[in-house]
Amino acid sequence: MNVFHTNSSSLFFQFDFSKNKLISKGILRENMTEKELLDLHKVTLREFTSQQWSRSGFYDDINRIVYINADLSSDERRKVLFHELGHIDHYRSLYQNAPLLCENEANRYMIQNLVAEEIAEYGVESFNSVRFMERYQLKTVTDEVMIQDEFYKQVSNM
Repeated sequence: MNVFHTNSSSLFFQFDFSKNKLISKGILRENMTEKELLDLHKVTLREFTSQQWSRSGFYDDINRIVYINADLSSDERRKVLFHELGHIDHYRSLYQNAPLLCENEANRYMIQNLVAEEIAEYGVESFNSVRFMERYQLKTVTDEVMIQDEFYKQVSNM
């Protein structure tokens, strides 16, 4: 397997050239501002209101724009921003052929970074996966498994 690693101070990537696939995106520096996240990923942010559209957000890969509903709470906005940033490496044909894969990868990226921020803010001892799921309105078994997996990965790296 021919793998390329890069570490850009706050973001870690592994790319498997034999499969032409991004293996993993690392955890960002905790509590980066929205502007820092957008600058790091080289994307622009645009807002819309709930009156204009009822969705929370989406990523426009052609123009590298993340669209977010301006009416979201700060927690929901952060969650949506991380999720949409998780779509950056998804090209349209991949999304059209494997939307569930792309959504799960975006959710993994979101959860990975929200868990890191939660640990940084409250500490390992105070982390509670149920409270975390309630805070970010995560409801699926897949979300729960990802949260536990990301928590244990991050704790083992401390």
